[in-house]
Amino acid sequence: MSGEATRVHPTAVVHSTAKLGVGVEIGPFAVIGPEVELGDRCYVGPHSIVEYATVGADCRFPAHAFIGTEPQDLKFKGEKTRLEVGSKTTVRECATLHRGLRRRA
Repeated sequence: MSGEATRVHPTAVVHSTAKLGVGVEIGPFAVIGPEVELGDRCYVGPHSIVEYATVGADCRFPAHAFIGTEPQDLKFKGEKTRLEVGSKTTVRECATLHRGLRRRA
């Protein structure tokens, strides 16, 4: 639907490099970090964080979801990685999807 407006709650923070699709809704206190691409009609709920991720259309991340944050691996040294999330994915409350590690030779 071409007439869908993107809605960002006034308390949400959206990084200047983030790209939001048509009809995206960002809830209260959510953070959309650097290098994020959110597909059309995605919902990011209250207190959720999305960073360094490409997200397909029609995804839902209810309250307190963490998407694309640093991996919980001691081998991670801050290298640039990304997370890709397919369309129509739902990540439930208080769940995390971390970025991966780069392969080492």
